[in-house]
Amino acid sequence: MIEIPDLHEATLDRELCEKLFQDIVGHCRVFEIRLKEHPERMVRPTGTISVFDAYELLSTGKIRGVQITYGHQGQEWRDTVIGSADCFRLVRIKLN
Repeated sequence: MIEIPDLHEATLDRELCEKLFQDIVGHCRVFEIRLKEHPERMVRPTGTISVFDAYELLSTGKIRGVQITYGHQGQEWRDTVIGSADCFRLVRIKLN
């Protein structure tokens, strides 16, 4: 039988979303950041953007979403955060 990765979902207000990004910077090793600029376009990898810059683009509505792959306590995770008018949707997947 196929193994399905651990998946977690949450709805975050602006303050909690900002805290999430701060925690990633302070406690994780970031491997990759991808930006989703439009609902119908795929996420594109970025080579030079910081986690804080990605949050700024997301929180101001300049991009639709951010996908961050990172390591924390020996595990690899991928967080996808999609912004809307009044909240953010977080989907977290454990990769290993």
